[in-house]
Amino acid sequence: MNGLYKRVVRGIFPKLPKQYSSDLQMVVSALLKVDAKQRPDCAQIIKLPTFQRKSQELFPDDPLNDSEQSELLKTIRIPKNIMYLSNKLPQANYGLIRRRHNAYKQQLNRSMNPKASPKQYLAS
Repeated sequence: MNGLYKRVVRGIFPKLPKQYSSDLQMVVSALLKVDAKQRPDCAQIIKLPTFQRKSQELFPDDPLNDSEQSELLKTIRIPKNIMYLSNKLPQANYGLIRRRHNAYKQQLNRSMNPKASPKQYLAS
């Protein structure tokens, strides 16, 4: 494994076996560029025609393959500064959930121990 690492760092690595397509060879060589600035990022890889074809072939029901869905996602507006997003979202109701959970536990305890005194209920 160390030998492969050294070859990739130098930009010298073997071609893929012939059983793999030339498209895959092209993608792998782009991903193994020595200069990181020349490597494609995820968004660029997803836009490759080869990737698009394979994605639709392997995952035909994936909503990201549907152009209508992609257009719909483009309509979602997010503030330039994501910090301002929390001001526009509803407040968390964790306290309400905790109170409901505690009331449920008390009710469960009562149903499990019907002979307990009322003082025991208040203590729980």
